[in-house]
Amino acid sequence: MRALIVERKGSILTLKLNRPEVRNALDNTMRSELMEMFDAAKGDETVRVIVLTGVGKAFCAGGDLKGMGTDSPEEVANRLSKSHILLRKMVSLEKPVIAAVNGAAAGMGCNLVFASDLAIASEEAIFIQAFIRIGLIPDFGGMFFLPRLIGLVKSKELVFFGDTVNASEAERIGLINRVVPHQMLEAEAQKWAQRLAEAPTRAIGMSKRILTRSWNLDFETALQEELRAQVECSQSMDHKEGVKAFKERRPPKFIGG
Repeated sequence: MRALIVERKGSILTLKLNRPEVRNALDNTMRSELMEMFDAAKGDETVRVIVLTGVGKAFCAGGDLKGMGTDSPEEVANRLSKSHILLRKMVSLEKPVIAAVNGAAAGMGCNLVFASDLAIASEEAIFIQAFIRIGLIPDFGGMFFLPRLIGLVKSKELVFFGDTVNASEAERIGLINRVVPHQMLEAEAQKWAQRLAEAPTRAIGMSKRILTRSWNLDFETALQEELRAQVECSQSMDHKEGVKAFKERRPPKFIGG
């Protein structure tokens, strides 16, 4: 059984974490399959949005605990380095990634949500920075994403205590975008995905790149990034279609190019 279920509907690629017997804990196989799919999405112009969700009652329980507590320093570093490769592929992909959080997102699974571009959650979802419970610090980019999402003070609270945050509270403090009834999660995530699939993919990708880097750019560098990206977007087919549609008073038909 593959660790991922891959579904394709038009320009929407849906990746379902498929280890429900261990609450979709990330192991080496799942990491490898996710990396393969992000690489494939990067090279496939017909893929314009990715939806990430889980099979069963959990979204992702975090890293697989097998071997933890007995691994050598070299084994820990190797495992985390592989996770960082996956994270870089996901964050650098210039196409939007939507996390459809169907249940518990804990530890690394929690940070998998925060690494996504948008997050829509079932009312049954919960979020836990569970690392402190086993004597670890947040990894998989958690301490990069958290303060950028909710600020430093609230981030320290979640990291230090490892308390469970329910979906409505996660939405209130800005961890996720939206909460929906559990039975509507898939449909609502697909609605968002369809809107993004019909949007100008290149402009979204460039916006994602600059927004991701924005915290590390000074003002002048940010303006130069903006200039280069806007010049490129201004020459795209989607920009020309957008202007033409505006003048003709009709909805634009973007092709992603």
